[in-house]
Amino acid sequence: KSCMDVFEEWHSSVHNQRRLVWQHTQGSAQIKATFNGKSYTLLVNTLQATALDVFNTDTRFTFDELKSKLNLDDKSLRPLLHSLSCGKNKIILKDGSSKKISETDVFWANKTFKSKLRKISLPMPSLDATHSMKRIQ
Repeated sequence: KSCMDVFEEWHSSVHNQRRLVWQHTQGSAQIKATFNGKSYTLLVNTLQATALDVFNTDTRFTFDELKSKLNLDDKSLRPLLHSLSCGKNKIILKDGSSKKISETDVFWANKTFKSKLRKISLPMPSLDATHSMKRIQ
């Protein structure tokens, strides 16, 4: 059993009138990453951390492969990849110079990443439907 399953069982036994809802986009993580022998601390949300974990291998991934590996829909995957590959700090590289994420793009880890800062925050656009996604697409 996963930790979440164990906690859900405990929660339902103690608080049978309450409903537990997991909000994975609300979490945060500090990831220690090394590029070219320099250590960085990346401040990311849990979705970004999960996506970065996929890139621990030397593999290139297509949009559809990432969609399948991360089990995300297009509306969630596009801003996620945009935050990691098109922002000021490009932790992930993609083919083409466009700022838009398309289904034909191929993504890979940026092994030559450099920054003057050692602690880097990677902001993620809101996945809330009330915000406009026009800029990200």
